[in-house]
Amino acid sequence: MANLRANGRMALTCVLPTNYRQVQLKGAYCCGGDTTAGDIRRAEGHRDAFIEQCEQVGLARNLTMRLWPSDLVLVRFVVQEMFNQTPGPSAGAAL
Repeated sequence: MANLRANGRMALTCVLPTNYRQVQLKGAYCCGGDTTAGDIRRAEGHRDAFIEQCEQVGLARNLTMRLWPSDLVLVRFVVQEMFNQTPGPSAGAAL
């Protein structure tokens, strides 16, 4: 978080494991802070859906759980650029 506050830039890459569709969002950090109970519920729902996707492509649940942080923080940013990161000839193309 200290680096994010100091630099102000961030990138987020999202992937759907069952088809490897990937997008990258780049932008400017706005603010961050503590999470609410609702934030935690949404993150846990996302985690569970991600784990199910990973299991469908042969990744064991216990291995995928290791990717998930034990302490979550809230980060908001303004998306300024979007890119296709799906492997193939259009990887890196702006969306």
